[in-house]
Amino acid sequence: NLDNMGASKTQQYSPDELNRGLKARALAHPARIRIYELLKEESVCKNKELSKILGLSISSVHEHLQKMIEADIINIEYQDSFYFLQLNPTNKLKIEL
Repeated sequence: NLDNMGASKTQQYSPDELNRGLKARALAHPARIRIYELLKEESVCKNKELSKILGLSISSVHEHLQKMIEADIINIEYQDSFYFLQLNPTNKLKIEL
């Protein structure tokens, strides 16, 4: 979401630069970096598992996931009382953390 940046400022950057900035902001927190790393290793994970692994409430995990979903870093599949997460396979994000 580029709402934090004034509308005129977004015009001075290419769509690729704006997209990369969005992804960088989505990973600008240690919990989100950990989520990214976990999903690289496990491929698919439930939100409740992330809550236990990270030692964060489900609502905190949800907030972190929202940032990653907005940046198209992860995919989410809703089930009954939980959801599955995985890295977006079409995302061209290549990061060495």
